[in-house]
Amino acid sequence: MNINIIHKIINPILLISFITQALTSLYFLFELKVPYMGVIAKIHAINGIFMILLAIAHVMLNWNWIKINFIRKKNH
Repeated sequence: MNINIIHKIINPILLISFITQALTSLYFLFELKVPYMGVIAKIHAINGIFMILLAIAHVMLNWNWIKINFIRKKNH
């Protein structure tokens, strides 16, 4: 599969995962009382693991760019 197609799939999913994580974090931060707090806690925990896996995939897909821009050669 073309790497650009993989980027177009993983990046939006990673964004949605990030937004989900941020929103569920707000429930804990502000101690909001909602009827299904247990469900929100499970979503937060499962999505956290999912987000870590997506972030690892994202870094792997962009490793060449990271090396070029952030990991300098010793002779420079």
